Amino acid sequence: MIVVFVLALLVAGAPLQARWAMSRGAFEQVVATLPTTSPVSGEWSSVPVPSRIGAYRITAAYPVPGGVVFHDANGYLIDDAGFAYLPQGPTPDLKTPDFESPVFKHLGGAWYSWTASW
Repeated sequence: MIVVFVLALLVAGAPLQARWAMSRGAFEQVVATLPTTSPVSGEWSSVPVPSRIGAYRITAAYPVPGGVVFHDANGYLIDDAGFAYLPQGPTPDLKTPDFESPVFKHLGGAWYSWTASW
């Protein structure tokens, strides 16, 4: 019975949601300090961010069209992963030769988790 319950929590994404809930405020504080300019001609240049935001280790952050993408140091299996602040939601111009096939999962408000080949 306990195993079934734990599996149900994992499938529902409860660990991610709980960890994200603890960290969201810290991410919002960082976003408030970042430049709001979009990249020119599809080139993404990193912006300085703390190496730890909330409960996550962050390796880089990039202003992107319509928001900011953060890279989680741990990634997801063999893909890269992280979080994105996208007030208008994900748009097709986020897919670039360097950010292949991004998949976004809505976390609430303007926040998304993402996985992609980098």
